[in-house]
Amino acid sequence: TLELQAADPAKPVRMMLVWTDAPGHGLGGTTPAWNNDLDLLVETAAATYCGNDFGAEGWSRPSTAHDGKNNTEAVFLGPTSPADFTIRVVAANITSDGLPNQGDTTDQDFALVCYNCLEPGAPTPTATPTASWTPTPTKAIPPTSPTPTATPTASRTSTPTKVIPPGSPTPTPTATGIVGTPTSTPSASPQLMRTSPTGGTPWLAVFLLLLVGPWRLARVQGRSGSRRFERPP
Repeated sequence: TLELQAADPAKPVRMMLVWTDAPGHGLGGTTPAWNNDLDLLVETAAATYCGNDFGAEGWSRPSTAHDGKNNTEAVFLGPTSPADFTIRVVAANITSDGLPNQGDTTDQDFALVCYNCLEPGAPTPTATPTASWTPTPTKAIPPTSPTPTATPTASRTSTPTKVIPPGSPTPTPTATGIVGTPTSTPSASPQLMRTSPTGGTPWLAVFLLLLVGPWRLARVQGRSGSRRFERPP
């Protein structure tokens, strides 16, 4: 038995009783298979309510009709609640061991839940404030506005300069990309220019005189107007 009151009389009160029945006989037929029977009763100053007896509106109605079959029974009092009420769980018929390995062979345990119920003298529960989160506003771009893009910045890469160590010879640039016949550069050595007897293109004969010993040049007239230089014996 529980003496309770509504935590908020403006709201309904709901009660539910459940239990696990002992195993049935398993024989089938018309013999009931349930064993233990509990009844939920709720008493107010005006009436008594039995489990699983509801009116057309879905609320429990004053009654004395007990449910002897189901192992779940409920009483709903609403839409407003009575100021005070008493809940009773009655062992209508206990014939089997509903709690094996504990107590004797005829027992039954159960569970009872009550919504919007409060024991007399207990403090009224208050709502716990919850933390709120405010999102940080973001800058919105109008649909007709172009999407801003980053402007590329030109950069200049310096060409590394080759460092010539002190005392090293100065390198001579090499010409590239020129195709042709190399030409001779006049030197300080003695040279002779003549024209071919046949009237061809002038050509240049360069003789490098290596002064290893005493030389004497002798001009000898040859045939066809050619010239020859010989070393004297």
